[in-house]
Amino acid sequence: VYRLTEIVKKYLLDLGERRVAVHEELHANATTLPAHLCAPASASAEYMVRWVYPDIAIHASACLASHSTSDGDDFLRHRAILTPKNKVAQEMNERILDLLDATQEIVVHSHDSLEMGDPSDALSYPTESPNALTPGSMTPHALRLRPGAILIIRTDLDKVRGICNGTRCLLMHATCRLLDVRIL
Repeated sequence: VYRLTEIVKKYLLDLGERRVAVHEELHANATTLPAHLCAPASASAEYMVRWVYPDIAIHASACLASHSTSDGDDFLRHRAILTPKNKVAQEMNERILDLLDATQEIVVHSHDSLEMGDPSDALSYPTESPNALTPGSMTPHALRLRPGAILIIRTDLDKVRGICNGTRCLLMHATCRLLDVRIL
């Protein structure tokens, strides 16, 4: 877990240019993160979310109320939680969503029907089974969305305008068919 600050940016540049000590006995690219960039190992998911995003509801509301991207977007733009496991990332996402305004939440479901040549084959493939899975490259079957949430674009939609894989956006408004976002 880290806060994207000038210190972190410098550390990442130093890391990329190999000016940070590596532990080759572990791996050719293994390094130790500085303590000030890490939460305690025993920290709970709730602690981590509040450590990285203190008062997120207030900041998200300010971003949503303002048409100026400079007013509050920096708070969201320069913070992120990194985790090696999708399950932990999903837990963090759920905790962050729980801190945002619940009155405008929508839940979008993935398409989950099967077309079979023989209708009796459908009994062998209940939709509950694939809906319970969330492979690393997929969103959950039931995707919760609330204004103020940070979304990451997962495909190249418009490279010229910067809407491509990895772009972080602020969810302004959502319907079951349309997401209104602002690029962070």
